[in-house]
Amino acid sequence: MYFYNSHLGGIYTSDEYLSPADLYCDTCMDYDDFIGKYDSWEDFITKLDEETGDFFCFNVDYLCEQAGITKERFKELNPKFYEQDREYYGYQDEKK
Repeated sequence: MYFYNSHLGGIYTSDEYLSPADLYCDTCMDYDDFIGKYDSWEDFITKLDEETGDFFCFNVDYLCEQAGITKERFKELNPKFYEQDREYYGYQDEKK
């Protein structure tokens, strides 16, 4: 899976690599950004920060929704990113 950061906001994937021409928007003359190639959403989440760098600006809730996973699963996959996100947004872990 190829992951892209849309210039309009959000992440999308493609089964094929998209060329710079495919990423260009004629309307606003901006480009989407290629993030990287990953085996799955879970692989992508596991590698957040180590490969995507500090520019990455999506929170855990958004990523869980896109990946179709729970916050608990996200925390298992990438506890460091999860804790940073929790501290930044000030939310508490859900009580069981």
